[in-house]
Amino acid sequence: VDLGVNHFDCARCYGDSLRKLGLAIKEGVVQRGELIISGRLCCHSAARWGGYGEGAPDYSAERALADMEDQLKILGIDTFNAMLIHDPGDIEPTLTPD
Repeated sequence: VDLGVNHFDCARCYGDSLRKLGLAIKEGVVQRGELIISGRLCCHSAARWGGYGEGAPDYSAERALADMEDQLKILGIDTFNAMLIHDPGDIEPTLTPD
């Protein structure tokens, strides 16, 4: 932040990034209004640093909302500036002409 970095890309599977950034905001080290915070939806319910655990990915809206709300709670903020899907599923069906 002291060097001008203001964009933070966070995800549950990015180590302790959510807790550390949330703590910096809470303690006033950085001001939320000065930051661009993007989150990553982890479609594996067991997503964590170093792996996904067992089970198939869940691309449902319910899973996405639950993951986003969990991350917002850890960060202690109300909203993200952007939300991305971490490790999305197969894109081939999207690219087919029919």
